Amino acid sequence: MEKLPGETKMASKKSEYTPNDFNQLAYEFAIRNPRVIELLGLSLDQSIAEELSSYGIYSKSIDFRDGQEIEILSLRELYLDYEHLTHIVHHPFSPYGEGTVEDPNTLEKINEYRGDKFLVHPNSKKPFFRKENELEAYRRINQLIESRGGKLQRLMDGTTFKHYDAIKIMGQTVYSLDPTRSSKKTIKSDISFVSEWIKPEKYLQLIPQYRSVLASL
Repeated sequence: MEKLPGETKMASKKSEYTPNDFNQLAYEFAIRNPRVIELLGLSLDQSIAEELSSYGIYSKSIDFRDGQEIEILSLRELYLDYEHLTHIVHHPFSPYGEGTVEDPNTLEKINEYRGDKFLVHPNSKKPFFRKENELEAYRRINQLIESRGGKLQRLMDGTTFKHYDAIKIMGQTVYSLDPTRSSKKTIKSDISFVSEWIKPEKYLQLIPQYRSVLASL
């Protein structure tokens, strides 16, 4: 299978990000969508799980009962450690033991799992839908966000989201973030960009698409 750009040490700077990086980036946008925030704060049931799925949020997990794997509704595998989600009671847990370590002194098992940032395309569970070729998906995704001026880098390292959260969620001002006003333009640009990309029709483009095989018949 042909390797994707970003998966070798020889990758150029432009292609240093992997498909998983872009998926996590899409998750950062999704988790700031107002409707997603509202849904995550409600009591999870099938209808809410289905609506979350339309935003790419997969709210199911695996439980082991009588030696069998059973799919359950749960947010426990999601990363929800955000200031704007502190009102949600959340106990991250991986059914496969990820993040579980043993205290060398007491031999007690400690759960350090914080959840995963990962989106699942809404069409991926639908019948007669086929996943986009991974290499073609990467080439398409890699062109979606301009890398000049450090925009993509600021998104990937979280700087852009810190600006957005501080002003749009925490109620701070541009001046409180930068009294010198030297980065005022950049901060405002970051906020504007996130405000646009928290829409699912935008951020879902950052993960491989699923298209109906019937449409091509």
